[in-house]
Amino acid sequence: MKAIPTGARMRAFRAVAAIGLLAAAAAARSAGDETAFVQVANAGANTITFYHLDANGDAAPSTRIGGPKTRLDAPQRVFPVTGVRLYVANRGDDSITGYPYGQTGDVAPTVIIAGPRTGIHGPTAIQLDRDQNVWVTNGASDALDGFAPDANGDVAPRYHIAGSKTGLDRPASFHISFRTGEIYVANRGSNAIVVFAAGSDGNVAPETRIAGPKTGLSAPAQLEQDGQGHLWVANPGGRDLLEFANGASGNVAPIAVLTIAGAAGFHPYGIAFDTHDVLIVSDPVAQTLYRFAPQSHGAARPQAIVRGRRTGLATPLELGIPQPIATPIPN
Repeated sequence: MKAIPTGARMRAFRAVAAIGLLAAAAAARSAGDETAFVQVANAGANTITFYHLDANGDAAPSTRIGGPKTRLDAPQRVFPVTGVRLYVANRGDDSITGYPYGQTGDVAPTVIIAGPRTGIHGPTAIQLDRDQNVWVTNGASDALDGFAPDANGDVAPRYHIAGSKTGLDRPASFHISFRTGEIYVANRGSNAIVVFAAGSDGNVAPETRIAGPKTGLSAPAQLEQDGQGHLWVANPGGRDLLEFANGASGNVAPIAVLTIAGAAGFHPYGIAFDTHDVLIVSDPVAQTLYRFAPQSHGAARPQAIVRGRRTGLATPLELGIPQPIATPIPN
């Protein structure tokens, strides 16, 4: 038998490896890999809807949370923690609700953080830090609060960042870096991003501020970090997404801008990255989800557009992809 030349052998090996990867991906999908789903807070329908990352067109959600038992009330953001709980910030009744992971339909929350002692007022986003404290931005009171992991009921926060030094001004969203513990906050009122050091509490000044005409920030909404640690910002006022370099500070231009090629209107609000840096974007004006290839920049064409009557999208705001908080994860 004739030996396969080195180059041909390598091509054959790569082909077999590619088939193996595709088979593994298909197996993960058939097994219901939860990290392959994006979860959407629908403020207009009081629902959380789940879509596979391969969804396209007028696709019905894979499943949903909704109904009178859920106590969802103008949900702003969903933050799913793999195998633990799914948290939601509800602006309608100033509450945080938490649901057992994997339960859907008209399910009652097992966690309800609400009441005068909580200080929750106009919550806009929710996320857990690496110690599983539950953080929420309060857009109506210019505050950022962190609750203990076991918080439930009318309880005071463990951390309360507020005051004249903080620079908080109608905070619309925030992101916590799991690598550094830093908290990035998008301020809709001042078109600025402020960054607080891990462990910040009280009336404390941010360690970094991104603001000024060069930044392009205009009514910034959800922020996330990609696999390189770059900060991405949904920028509905500018009808684009902005990517800032690691350590960006001051009046600095983004290193990249993302828009949609040929689109008459684009109002990005929610963003999320999967483990391969595939980018999902929500547009509450168009009632749409877009999926972009990794490292998309400039006027790009989405890989997929989820839109239509069957989708159940109704003012889709911030997005969540399940996070394994109990173990170290990037950013």
